[in-house]
Amino acid sequence: MWQSDGASHPDPHDEERLAEFGPPIFGFVPQPRLRERGWSWFARDGLTLEAQAHYWLADPNGDFAFRDSPLGQLGTELRGYVFTDVVGSTGRRGNPAHSALVQHLDSVVGNHQRSRYEPGTPQWMDHGESRRTAIDRAPVELATLTLITATAAEPATPDRSVRAVAVTTGDFSATTTTIDGRIVTVVIHHADRDAIDIRLTRRM
Repeated sequence: MWQSDGASHPDPHDEERLAEFGPPIFGFVPQPRLRERGWSWFARDGLTLEAQAHYWLADPNGDFAFRDSPLGQLGTELRGYVFTDVVGSTGRRGNPAHSALVQHLDSVVGNHQRSRYEPGTPQWMDHGESRRTAIDRAPVELATLTLITATAAEPATPDRSVRAVAVTTGDFSATTTTIDGRIVTVVIHHADRDAIDIRLTRRM
């Protein structure tokens, strides 16, 4: 499993950044095997254009197995992320949802693959460009993302199934759609997908 450094509890500053970014922001539906690890951000020209949710993954027994280290607590990071983007944040022409899918799937695959090339070398850059091109040209399948809309005030609210597009490459797949004016993308490793509920909820 992938190990990651960081605190077992989210950074309190994340809440401030989430509030600044503004709703809607999406994440996986609360469930026993996931714990929010924290968020990362993408900004351009002083504007935050993307919020990325990270999670800790429990083992089959429900144990998160955090261990102390000089860097803080270590746990098993879910090889899956939920991205919420401002429409057009990739800066690319064409379909904004597909552009976001390509960008996020490429980033996740690139971060998890072990390249035989030294970072920054022409071979490393060519390999990255080849990977992005393959993802951009990969077959697009129709899919759905399910948004859990029930709340404590309205527990009987039906789930919302939203039409989406999906691309699979190697061990990862990405599913993307537009919900309430934001692009939401789920990128997840196939093995981790089998371990959790990938339905979404509005984080705020």
